Amino acid sequence: MPDSGAMRALRASAVARISQYNEELRGARELEARAVAQYRFGRFIYGWEVEHQFSDARRKLHILLDRQFPFSMPRIVLVDRPKFLEWPHVESDGFLCLYPDGTTFEVENPVRVLQTLLAWAIGLVEDCLSGRAFPDFATEFNTYWGYGLPEHAKTCFSLLDLNNQTSREIRVWRGQSGNTVAETPEELALWLCKRFGKEFKGSFERAALIWLDDIPLPARYPSSLRGLLSLAKGRPPVLAELGRSEPESLIVLFASCTSNGNIAAGVVIPGPSQKSMTNTKVNRVRNGFRPGRIPPSLLSARYLERDAPVTRFDVCRVDHDWIHGRDHDSDQVHLKAATVVIAGCGSLGAPVAETLAKSGVGRIVLLDPKKLKWANISRHVLGAEDVTKSKAGTLAANLQTRFPHLSFVAQDASLQSVVSEDEEILNASLVIDATGDWSALFDPMSTREKG
Repeated sequence: MPDSGAMRALRASAVARISQYNEELRGARELEARAVAQYRFGRFIYGWEVEHQFSDARRKLHILLDRQFPFSMPRIVLVDRPKFLEWPHVESDGFLCLYPDGTTFEVENPVRVLQTLLAWAIGLVEDCLSGRAFPDFATEFNTYWGYGLPEHAKTCFSLLDLNNQTSREIRVWRGQSGNTVAETPEELALWLCKRFGKEFKGSFERAALIWLDDIPLPARYPSSLRGLLSLAKGRPPVLAELGRSEPESLIVLFASCTSNGNIAAGVVIPGPSQKSMTNTKVNRVRNGFRPGRIPPSLLSARYLERDAPVTRFDVCRVDHDWIHGRDHDSDQVHLKAATVVIAGCGSLGAPVAETLAKSGVGRIVLLDPKKLKWANISRHVLGAEDVTKSKAGTLAANLQTRFPHLSFVAQDASLQSVVSEDEEILNASLVIDATGDWSALFDPMSTREKG
């Protein structure tokens, strides 16, 4: 925003009103410029310190204004605070997260805005002191889990059915840009094929999903194998079974329920081989046994009971129920099982297909015998690179890449030519005529009877 003379005058007036209000607060004082400049790389230009008697002690708060004020809200910093991640909504530098992005406020009444923020700040601190705010660690788990992740940690994309609240073995594909997990090798291979538009050729590894009854607080986020087993309350059978195979590294996800939907996160357990002082690999799990002679149960126990560090990573859900409704849309049970046939993939049928895909329809059959022309692209979801290509086939390929959890089938044919022979069309949940051709609207059974 340009810092014009009018803007500077407006800011000066608003700052003066804030300053006058702060002077009336007990123990308030204006901060020196260097004290204000230490926050967020000099982003703020005005600041005050105020004190408040909380239920446990008297604590200091800093009120900060940036260059966009009064068109930006003041920020509140808790000076006397516990260690980072002991309290929710308190950032590492003490800034309090009091409102979501996009919150509106009264630009013309900065004092009222500050009064509201101070009340929220006091309420947040009291909620943290009493423990009432701690459930927010669960509802906003992904945010807090993301703090402190190693820079090299790969995101894991999850196709898992988290409505199945059991610990179990799963499959993982390790990619260069990220890993992907699914319930079965077949599901994983199909999704990868749809996502990247080519047949998948690769191998999948065994992995584990541990279902937790309670979401851990940040203090219990696992940094070691022992911490992970403590979180899992012992050695779940799935981990014990995977430990028998002594994997070089093992991916373990854990999941649980929140009011915002089911969440998941994960860690990588390193293999047991270590380098000795002579720079040779030593497998301490097999110490004392000749090759192939260690009992499987002992091998599993030794693998899991090592004092080994684990590497945390975040999980991005890409399954149907999360994409379409964040676990809160009960209609998805029916939509993902539905089949919709669309006759005509032109300027009407193409956006209808796209909208149905966004809505979560599990299978969409596209019918159109025509090819895309230059005159079509001004009103079509396809573009110049698709001219002379099949409307149905190209649209299906386009949507399949964008929505790899759904299924798209294309036929370069009209509804009239296939309706009497295609069982899927006859049994579809819905058939949509987007051709503008009234001859397509006939009784398919009568056509079948005519042979």
